[in-house]
Amino acid sequence: MAPIRVVIFGLGTVGQEVARALLTKKGVQIVGAIDKGPAAGQDLGNIIGGSPLGVTVAGDASFLERIKADVMIHSTTTKVKDVYAQILPAITSGCNVITAGEEISSPYVYDEEYATKLDEVAKANKVRVLGTGLWPTWMDIDLPLLLSAGSRNVTFVRYARKSDFRPYMNSVVAKHFGVGVTRSEFEKQTSAGVIVGHVGFEGSFERLSRYFGWNIDAIEKTVQPIYGDDGISHAVETSAVAKEKGRVRAEMSLHAATRPDIESSDAIEIRGEPDIHMTIAPAVGGPRPVANVLVNQIPFCLSSKPGVVMRPTVQAFAFGADCASLVHA
Repeated sequence: MAPIRVVIFGLGTVGQEVARALLTKKGVQIVGAIDKGPAAGQDLGNIIGGSPLGVTVAGDASFLERIKADVMIHSTTTKVKDVYAQILPAITSGCNVITAGEEISSPYVYDEEYATKLDEVAKANKVRVLGTGLWPTWMDIDLPLLLSAGSRNVTFVRYARKSDFRPYMNSVVAKHFGVGVTRSEFEKQTSAGVIVGHVGFEGSFERLSRYFGWNIDAIEKTVQPIYGDDGISHAVETSAVAKEKGRVRAEMSLHAATRPDIESSDAIEIRGEPDIHMTIAPAVGGPRPVANVLVNQIPFCLSSKPGVVMRPTVQAFAFGADCASLVHA
């Protein structure tokens, strides 16, 4: 059985971990990589600190039509419109896409015009586009849904994360959070729309409300920096609440800190019959689990219907068997 041919778009902290994760799997083959930074022109194996893999990192996607890849794993940007522009060459070449772009897990919430375009072009080319990641998706949507299977009449969901943010400081997401900047720079970048805190709460609320039958009509979000004695933001907490006719249906918060003494955790609360509480300590953190989520959902993505994949992904488990056999079974 032929292996599933995979291309990696973006070789930042997450993209490099994607490459390492793929190398642990059977039934997949890395056939290309794209990065517009200094990695372009180098062998992928050298970029991830290993032996040469015979895969030269390209600076653009012009080679996709020639290599006929099955899946692209994308981790470079956030907004629906930007993701659309970057992954369009893959889609038109007949390649499925799994992206860590935070808005793509619920793209219609953020940009209905480009979400519709994305869905239409994916269906026209008979490929799937799956937006997923650690948060949003696995931690704040999939795990609450999985836990809720043991309850009934769910009226409220809370997800709270305390994160050691140090592994992310050189990533794209760090720019959104505003950790490690001065007070004046934080205020300046917030006004410019660069610092927005965690991106994805709105989409997560939409997904949960759809599954539990709520009609969310108001979302309140705050981004609160915490400064050290040096005047630098050493932590930022993004929090949001979702309401239905004034009733709080869901709360989510993400406390991102660079202090070495941070006690990280992921906590989920389900209010129903019965109430369910789960805490993971320390938190599932760092680029590695993000990459693992992206890679482990290859079989789920390829078995879905063409278009933007909007189904819950709780059925997408880690695979240790031959990936190709899972897809083609």
